[in-house]
Amino acid sequence: MALRREVRSRGALAVTLLAVGASSFHVYTTWFGFLEPRLQRAVHLGCLLPLVFLLFRATGRSPVNRPSGWDWLWAAIAVLCNGYVIWQQPRLLVRWEGSTEVLPA
Repeated sequence: MALRREVRSRGALAVTLLAVGASSFHVYTTWFGFLEPRLQRAVHLGCLLPLVFLLFRATGRSPVNRPSGWDWLWAAIAVLCNGYVIWQQPRLLVRWEGSTEVLPA
């Protein structure tokens, strides 16, 4: 039983835009040079991890033609977590590993 789903309707547009955006980002960084490694990883995961939740069903009972509410929630959490790393990049870059406590901004 394949757990891959064929996304249709409004979800298809979101998946297409995310995939095209991720591809464009990777082609751009290949041509013009990569970003700082932590930032590159955050953008990479922030674009591609939501696709995992939107294109693959979690269980056999999950909807086949559309992502469920839980799938959208997990995709949003993936974007937010990686967005936080992108947002806090300057602070993370100058912080010595293990020398200070990790506190909220």
